[in-house]
Amino acid sequence: MKTKMLRWTAGVTRLDRLRNDTIRQRFGVAPISDKLPEARLRWYGHVLCANDDTVLGLTGRDPKNLPTSSGFQVAVTIFCVEYCCKTYEEYKRAIKNIGDQINPGGFLVMGGILQETWCSFGGRVFGCLYITKEMMLNALAEADIYLESDRKCIIYEINDMFVICARKRLRSDS
Repeated sequence: MKTKMLRWTAGVTRLDRLRNDTIRQRFGVAPISDKLPEARLRWYGHVLCANDDTVLGLTGRDPKNLPTSSGFQVAVTIFCVEYCCKTYEEYKRAIKNIGDQINPGGFLVMGGILQETWCSFGGRVFGCLYITKEMMLNALAEADIYLESDRKCIIYEINDMFVICARKRLRSDS
């Protein structure tokens, strides 16, 4: 509610020299600075997954206390990428950005829905990018992420819902 309306409701004018914060507290209105992060979390559809600088590189140590490169050993995305991209080019760029965050030899665990333009969760309907299995695998290959022949990499697909565990290729592999 605008502060002007709150002042009018309280019978306070600017001549009374009361700060707007005092008026907001009197009515129990949260400050705007508290509402902004809440609104950002509520509207997660505006996630900038296609920007190169969305996730910054990390440095740290692995479980053996050895320095790691700036990335993750495992990245997980379930029902995210196809829902925040509007075109296949954005989808490929988002997959590449995710791949850039994974260390060589690391894994991507990804779940989603193939060949669908919408999905319903919790009574809400969400639009998504129509992708096929081939489109997804091509986008992963362009990001240097592959389904290896070992037991650690696998794809499950049931009724066009999928879960995939793929490995980012080591730099020495070609």
